[in-house]
Amino acid sequence: MKTPNVTITELVAGLVEIEAGTRYAVPRQPFSAIYIPETAPLTVEVGDGPARSVDIRGLIALPTGAAHTL
Repeated sequence: MKTPNVTITELVAGLVEIEAGTRYAVPRQPFSAIYIPETAPLTVEVGDGPARSVDIRGLIALPTGAAHTL
């Protein structure tokens, strides 16, 4: 498989601390979201799809900016 070319026109980064056992609803955004858990696994749910678990130092990307729950 050939690696696609990607052009990044803007990068906005931030650190968010999430309290264990709390659900956070993230509304649809006009940009992609990438999560890399640092201290505990993270579960991400998008729409009616299955919940996805991401281990510490793993990565999950939502390239369409879809609404989701952490």
